[in-house]
Amino acid sequence: LVLTDLVLALLLVRMRQGERPHPLNAPKLEDTPALADFGLAVDIFPYVLNAYFPEDFDLARSGCRYQVYRRWESQGKNRPSFFLASDDTLGSVVIAIRGTMDIADWLTNLEADAVLINPDDRRGWRVHSGMLQAARYVHAEVVQSGELDRALQTARTQRLIVAGHSMGAGVAAVLCALLRDKFPHCRCIGFGTPAVFSRDAAKALAPAVTSVIVDKDVVPRLSLHSCMALRTELVAALTHCKSSKWVVILRCLRGTATTDNSLSENELPMTASEDSPLLFTTPQSFTTGGGRISMLLTARLSGAGS
Repeated sequence: LVLTDLVLALLLVRMRQGERPHPLNAPKLEDTPALADFGLAVDIFPYVLNAYFPEDFDLARSGCRYQVYRRWESQGKNRPSFFLASDDTLGSVVIAIRGTMDIADWLTNLEADAVLINPDDRRGWRVHSGMLQAARYVHAEVVQSGELDRALQTARTQRLIVAGHSMGAGVAAVLCALLRDKFPHCRCIGFGTPAVFSRDAAKALAPAVTSVIVDKDVVPRLSLHSCMALRTELVAALTHCKSSKWVVILRCLRGTATTDNSLSENELPMTASEDSPLLFTTPQSFTTGGGRISMLLTARLSGAGS
């Protein structure tokens, strides 16, 4: 392959994607029942930000009525930083998990094999292996130690919310799946949640896990499957294109390839299979414009939303 072959393949794949909905594209905010969860996402965002900057970002300034029970610093690969708190306004205990900040977090991200969520799990749910190990670490620290039960008793609530951004959201989503056996009302709110679940697990967890995706954020759409699917489509594009690559490239650059149907069907790449066991999908998700969500979150952080 030479550079022009890659350019041709990318142009053809882009044309096909413009004609069909991508399987990992989330619906718009206005078109999904997740709209009801957006207010909760705005309220939980200060905790997600505080997980990154506990010393620089004061939860009280954002109007939160909160109590932090304990913080855990990052202990290396698959052992992320997080904290346990309660929010009187939400009537919930909150576990907020920090996203990627150091090399150890990147190693967690890159450990992306599809593994069973539990060796004895008959449902066949598969998840991102690195984030599963991180979720098990958090689970051990808060559940097996009794910290979470004590926090729920102190807060006098059974409502539990796990939250995070990017890697933290992925770990939070998997943690929610682990917690729901003991805490069936557990919810997860993620911002830019990576694709960490197999499709069957994602569908089953949709009522519990909600992800906020800002516009065309690549993180929720990037997975081992999406990379392999792109490779498949690129190869298919070159295999099925019978026209001169320079003719096709010039048509695409002029914008005539999609407006006058000058490309035949066999010049367009075949769609990659959506049945691959490597397909990781974010549970119930919604997208919203960057400007819109920025205004809402800025208002919440300034205390206007309290």
